[in-house]
Amino acid sequence: VHTYFVLRQPLKQFKWERPVALNKFIFEKRPISTFLRMSSSVMYESCKLLVLVLTLPVIIADTESRHQVMNAGWEHSTGGPAQDATNLAGPNTRRLLTGNTIEENADYSACISNPSICESLTLNGIALTGTVPTEFGLLTSLKQLDLYDNSLIGTLPTELGNLTLLEQLEMYDNSLNGIVPTELGLLTLLTILRLYDNDFTGPIPTELGNLALLEILDLYDNSLTGTLHIVLGNLTSLTHLEFDRNDFVGTIPTELGLLSLLRQLDTYKNSFVGTVPTELGKLTSLTTLRLYDNELTGLLPTELGNLALLTLDMYKNSFIGPVPTELGNLTSLAKLRLYDNKLTGLLPIELGNLVLLTTLEIDKNNLNGPVPPELGLLTMLKSLDMLSNSFTGPLPSELMKLVSLTKLRLNDNHLTGPLPTELGNLASIQVLDLSDNQINGTLPTELGNLSLLESFKIHNNSLTGLLPMELGDLSSLTLFNVHTNAGLCGFNPVTATSPDSDNDNELDVQGTKIGYQCTGCMEDNI
Repeated sequence: VHTYFVLRQPLKQFKWERPVALNKFIFEKRPISTFLRMSSSVMYESCKLLVLVLTLPVIIADTESRHQVMNAGWEHSTGGPAQDATNLAGPNTRRLLTGNTIEENADYSACISNPSICESLTLNGIALTGTVPTEFGLLTSLKQLDLYDNSLIGTLPTELGNLTLLEQLEMYDNSLNGIVPTELGLLTLLTILRLYDNDFTGPIPTELGNLALLEILDLYDNSLTGTLHIVLGNLTSLTHLEFDRNDFVGTIPTELGLLSLLRQLDTYKNSFVGTVPTELGKLTSLTTLRLYDNELTGLLPTELGNLALLTLDMYKNSFIGPVPTELGNLTSLAKLRLYDNKLTGLLPIELGNLVLLTTLEIDKNNLNGPVPPELGLLTMLKSLDMLSNSFTGPLPSELMKLVSLTKLRLNDNHLTGPLPTELGNLASIQVLDLSDNQINGTLPTELGNLSLLESFKIHNNSLTGLLPMELGDLSSLTLFNVHTNAGLCGFNPVTATSPDSDNDNELDVQGTKIGYQCTGCMEDNI
């Protein structure tokens, strides 16, 4: 018994969650698994879809037999297909998929039977198992080979090096292992090479430096080792270079600065050491630079300010010295994450130029001095993390202009002075952490305006006075921590005004006088 799709209504009656015409799946020899995954989104009020599955062969009607498929009969008395439904295929009908290994695949078999006319073979996302056959080396007319998103195992055959006309090779999202064959360096017409999300080991072959036309090289999420060779500087057509989530060591080659067309460079989550090459400042097309979670040291290059970055992620390294003022030139930057390094000095006021910034994370460094009021110019900012530094002085009222801010964490610094009343203007704030500072004065009643606030921590400070009853209006608040503020007193407004709460809130008021009546907040009267 074969698998057939018997249509009762015209194709225009189909409704999809994605803008894809059904006829593309049936008549253009696309993998049936793609159709099967999407078929759940068909509106059955408009279509009757019958799938009879014992094995997984499929018929695809050619031009001659389309009319038969489109007008397939339907037995209204039984609610099933017409008796001749299994004879819908025309004389030119061909099977797309007849098994789970590549050798059992009809498209592969057709290519092997007539390799001179086979220029493209796309077998992605159809649950293929087994190994990649060495016979692929016979398909010398191939320009595109896609086997990604399957369950293939074993090594890549060296015979792939015979495919000298190949322009696109995508084998990602499988369980392939072993080394990357040096023979891939013979594929000098290759523009796309994606082998990510496999289990490849060993070094990157230096022979890949011969691929002068290569535009995309994605090798991330493997177990590759060794160093990055200087021959990578030969790949001057590259726009995307991704080596992240491997086990590379050594330094980042200065020759990467020759890749003038590069738009994305990802080397994060490896074990690279040494400094960031200043030559990277020549990559004026670069929009994404992510070198985080390595063992890089030294200063952040001032030359990074020459780039047109949208994302700069350098966190979880051991960078020292100041944050370069030149980063203020990155006026297109949306994400700047430098946390968990050993940066020192003042935070440059030039960061106020980054008006498109949505994420600024500079926590867990040794930065000091005042919090720059210029940060209040970053009106698109949603996340501001400056915790675990040595910032001093009061909290600038200018920060309260950041009405898009959802997270503000300045805890574990040396901030002083009272809280600005403008704190109540942060209408989007959900997480507010100012704990472990030396903030004094009272809690502003304007905090009651923060209707989206879920977590509020201001423990280990020097606050005094009554807790504002307006805090009881914060219906979204689930974490409220004001412990170790010896001068705070009064009834807990969160519990006092929420008698019907489900007690899911985490409240910590130890080390205060909260829960007691008090006169002037200086004496306890139970």
